Amino acid sequence: MIADRWMEKGPNGREVILGERFFEQATKSAVPLDPVIVRTLRRSPLALDLYAWLTYRMATLNQTATVSWPALEAQFGSEYKRPRDFRAKFRKQLARVIQAWPGQLQVEACDRRVVLDPGPPSVASWRERQNAKQG
Repeated sequence: MIADRWMEKGPNGREVILGERFFEQATKSAVPLDPVIVRTLRRSPLALDLYAWLTYRMATLNQTATVSWPALEAQFGSEYKRPRDFRAKFRKQLARVIQAWPGQLQVEACDRRVVLDPGPPSVASWRERQNAKQG
């Protein structure tokens, strides 16, 4: 679904040509990120990943959702020796994201999972911003 084909670009790299379906899906479900928050979190790749993930989740979440720690480890590609090391780092960076988030971000890191409650994304969608300008 992502790439229609792979092409050799040269001796040191490859070129990926994205498929039409992938492009349509990516543009259909795009969620804007706040550049001020991105700059604030720029020194931590995990914090940036969390911010992007939470922005998308808040834009699409209709009811409370839970995500297990093993699922989060798999999703965020941790390189930690012990799961508790990942959880500690995740919690630390989550606190930074919550602090940078405008308004109230309802996310709780529990013992066995992370709980997400619906809320507004950090930036209104393009359509919401256009509607606010017109109305």
